[in-house]
Amino acid sequence: MQQNLALRQRAGQIKELKFQADAALHERQYDVAISQIEEALRLDPSSSELAEMLESVRRKKQARERIEGYLQQADGARTRGDLEAAQAIIAKALDLDKEDSRVRAAYAAVGAAGGGGGAAGKDAGVAGFRTPARWEAGILPRR
Repeated sequence: MQQNLALRQRAGQIKELKFQADAALHERQYDVAISQIEEALRLDPSSSELAEMLESVRRKKQARERIEGYLQQADGARTRGDLEAAQAIIAKALDLDKEDSRVRAAYAAVGAAGGGGGAAGKDAGVAGFRTPARWEAGILPRR
């Protein structure tokens, strides 16, 4: 009887940790999600579902970090006036996540700057093409 109660409590803890991990993932708080899943795995080390979930979140975190790096590189290239390089870098980010609003905004911004032509396009400071620190500050909406 006591063993059944302990098993149900553990199952409830795991369920709550998965719920918290899902909520963190929805907010793109990958480190929090990873921590919650790892805690659930400590309670149930044999769970293939939790192991797969952990690996998936780690892949998403890595992709997000790569996208942020690409966007920083593209912003630098655009600032230097090298729109061709910026477009090539953004294409790499698009390959990782075509749905990311930051990537789409950067793509549109480089296209608008390139379409403007000459120095006006280079110096236009196109809205929506910002570094990750500025996105986090709320200047550019997150996906």
